[in-house]
Amino acid sequence: MEKILGLDLGSRTCGIAMSDALGMIAHGVETYRFEENNYKSAARHIQKIVEEKINELDLEKLEEIIIKVAKKELKHIEILGLVLGAVIGVLQGILVIFL
Repeated sequence: MEKILGLDLGSRTCGIAMSDALGMIAHGVETYRFEENNYKSAARHIQKIVEEKINELDLEKLEEIIIKVAKKELKHIEILGLVLGAVIGVLQGILVIFL
């Protein structure tokens, strides 16, 4: 299981935590302070942390994560294609009968 990044976003601070490898226990990474309601600054900081964590991964681990996400998303696309194909097939059958 992969680590999970936890965020506690407020109007002036963002608490950042990282889970253990099992995803069960989190430990605080830092509390990022920003000007009130300047969420773009917080987003840039979080993006920087995520980029650093990705760059720390070895290439094989990164490839494994990308393939896992791609398989999951492609499965959803296949299911959507199945549903759309079935609907189109039924509609075509109805049109053939009535036309």
